[in-house]
Amino acid sequence: MDHIRHSRSEKTVEFYHKELAVDLFRLFKEISPSADGQQFFNTIIKPLKRSRTSGDQALAKSQSLPDVGKYEWFIISCAYWIELMRALRENKREEAWSFCMDAYYYCATAKASSNTAKRNVVEIDPLKKARSELGRKAAHAKDLPRANVRAKAICLISERGDKGETWSSYSQMAKDIKEEVMKYAKEQGVSLSLERATATISGYLKRKTSLQNFIRKKSTTLTGRR
Repeated sequence: MDHIRHSRSEKTVEFYHKELAVDLFRLFKEISPSADGQQFFNTIIKPLKRSRTSGDQALAKSQSLPDVGKYEWFIISCAYWIELMRALRENKREEAWSFCMDAYYYCATAKASSNTAKRNVVEIDPLKKARSELGRKAAHAKDLPRANVRAKAICLISERGDKGETWSSYSQMAKDIKEEVMKYAKEQGVSLSLERATATISGYLKRKTSLQNFIRKKSTTLTGRR
């Protein structure tokens, strides 16, 4: 994605929804080079929509597989992307941002996954056949809830930043959302101590480089020399 040529005001959740569509189709082409856009819709998007498979359900199914590769991560990202699309239609923007972050996270995971043994994805019903020969070992189930907490923190700041809020530092960002993130972490079964919460959340936010645009630049006073 070429984010440089787009201004901050253009980078709305609708913008990322469109960019994700492009990324997911490119991933589909990596998995099945001979396939086209119509096959992408008919064999991936349409079945997921018809079955109303949520991203969380797809993720849960993947945890029962011995190996998870590019195809499975791709399907999970598609499921979250469909939920993002549905949330936008219903004007549920906070939910849309949450689904957007999940879709991006698993799309990036799919991109990073190895792709040594390709099969025709058109022949595979979503998540019904594991591509155990494709990709690396899945992250341990205990790591996934923490990834969700990280995505939640990024989502909260992204949404507030897009509405015009700015902060003096990553630490200030973390303090502003600490209570909400800690509540979500508890729901996910993630231990987040009160003493370390600000530092931990700040660390999550620093990993998302685009959030630096929401940090106010320090003003400097120049003094002349005598």
